[in-house]
Amino acid sequence: MKLDEIIREKTQHILASLAELEEEHTQKVTACKLTENQVQIARTQINSKQSTAREIQSKNEQIEEQLQRLKDQLAEIEEKRKSLMQVAGTFQRELEANQNAMQEFQAEARRTEENLQKAQQSYTLCQQDLQKIIEEKKLTQDRLQFARSKVFAGYLAEASQRFEAAFRQFVSWRKSEENLAAFKRSLKEDRTVREIYNAWQEWHKINKSDAPEAVRETAQREQRKLQDEINKRFPDALLAKDKKPNFELHETLYCYTNSEGKRIVIMPLSEKHWQELQNGTQGRPDTSIMHFLWWIIQEAGFDAKHAYFQLSDKFVELVMGTDSDPLDKNAISLQLDGVGNVSLELMPLPQEIREVLTQEPAGHQAN
Repeated sequence: MKLDEIIREKTQHILASLAELEEEHTQKVTACKLTENQVQIARTQINSKQSTAREIQSKNEQIEEQLQRLKDQLAEIEEKRKSLMQVAGTFQRELEANQNAMQEFQAEARRTEENLQKAQQSYTLCQQDLQKIIEEKKLTQDRLQFARSKVFAGYLAEASQRFEAAFRQFVSWRKSEENLAAFKRSLKEDRTVREIYNAWQEWHKINKSDAPEAVRETAQREQRKLQDEINKRFPDALLAKDKKPNFELHETLYCYTNSEGKRIVIMPLSEKHWQELQNGTQGRPDTSIMHFLWWIIQEAGFDAKHAYFQLSDKFVELVMGTDSDPLDKNAISLQLDGVGNVSLELMPLPQEIREVLTQEPAGHQAN
């Protein structure tokens, strides 16, 4: 399964949760805008009614002045009393009506004020809910980034185990080859070693012959004794002489291009492996897994003068300048001294993981 498929499978439920939060966020924003409009309408109504109240109050004052003049005239002019009383009665009724209207208006103003307070409280609660959604959305996004980082780290850890297994096989073979070379030299220079090996060969022939079973059992015991003696001096030399190990290492490495146009390859290595490289990259490929990988890179034709390893906050990275990658290679394939095949495919880093890495600080380098 490819890394992007693994990421989708591991983070599908988080993405669904994030989509639900986006929908709830949109609904709350719409509700807040509607409440804000209601507040503005209520304020406009209050202003209008207050203006009407002032007009009524002013008119009442004018009526009262007119009523007072009529009463004065009634006292002075009795003959006009009835007529003026009728007028006064009319004004009195109008005043009472206006006073009733004023009381109703004041009651309505109080209700409008209560509605305004409720609308403001609703708006405040809506803003609080919106802030909670924003915070939860941020936490969910952080969870998604963490999950992506964890998936990629797990992928690199599994690849690292396979690299280490290949490295151990390679180291074992190199040691066996060195012991075999020393054994062959001793066969020419050391009489004792030559006699032991000749005796081992004789017993080996008897063991493989049609001799009686008792004879072959004796041959096996003597052969093992001589083989143990040879292995004490030259471990696994006879094994290297008769059989060569063979292993296959096929891995996909992910890379990206930075702002300087350099290709950055994320290596399946840990900080422990980085410490093995602190004395420089020059060394035999069986010195450490870092030297082993460096040797593979050089064998594949990349220019080591323009490439270096660096340690980021979480990963070991191979930085290859434009001069070190003239063929724009997307794969490394080679035979390691006839003991195994190595195939490393370079793939673009998925955008989800790239976003995680862009938040990492610059690393330390070794070249």
